[in-house]
Parts: sequence; structure tokens; C-alpha cells
Amino acid sequence: MREIKFRGIDTMTGQWRFGDLVHNMKVTLTGTEPRVMVGGYEVRPETVGQFTGIRNKNGTEIYEDDILDDGSGIQLPVVYRFRLCQFLLSDYRMIQDDMVVVGNIHNNPELSKEACP
Repeated sequence: MREIKFRGIDTMTGQWRFGDLVHNMKVTLTGTEPRVMVGGYEVRPETVGQFTGIRNKNGTEIYEDDILDDGSGIQLPVVYRFRLCQFLLSDYRMIQDDMVVVGNIHNNPELSKEACP
């Protein structure tokens, strides 16, 4: 069975959290607001990414929004193509397990500007 898990950046500590994805409501002074949680921690919704089910050649898990180096110096982010129901590189190439994770678009915005076509 395929392992389904997510990651996101914790709103309190700024650390990556891993686990199940939950959407629920939190109570505030003004009422209720939606919140997104990963592994029991509230996370910034824009940072949530799903595990692709692939590990790179170093054993590192590859997540949506990771930036991969294909070995020739080309670095591209991992995206989910809804119409294809598949995780791919942003140029529609398949993710290969011999690629290396060099960062992600959230922690390394300088890479994402260079990487995104």
C-alpha cells in the first residue's frame, strides 16, 4: 500500500512537520477560523505538500514543491498535475529516483525563481 503523508511549516516554530493532513476550525476571539494541521500541528496552508512516494538516490523523501536536480544541473520543482493525477517535474518530466533534492520553494525562494519555467 502506498504511504500517504504530508508536510507543512509549523505556524509557531517555523519547523517542518510531517504526518496526516487535517482541515478543521479553531476558536478565536472573533469566532471560528479554518485551520490546516499536519501531524497534529497547525501549519501555514501554502507550505503543505504531499509525499510523492519516491525517495531520491540518497534515501530522502521527495515531496511536492521540492526542487530536484536531474544530474545535468537543471533544477526543477515537483508539482502535482491534477489532470494527469500525477506528481511530475514542472516541465512534465517524470521524477526519477536518481535525482537529488536540492531544496524546496519555501525554504529556498532563490532556487524557485531560477527553477520555475
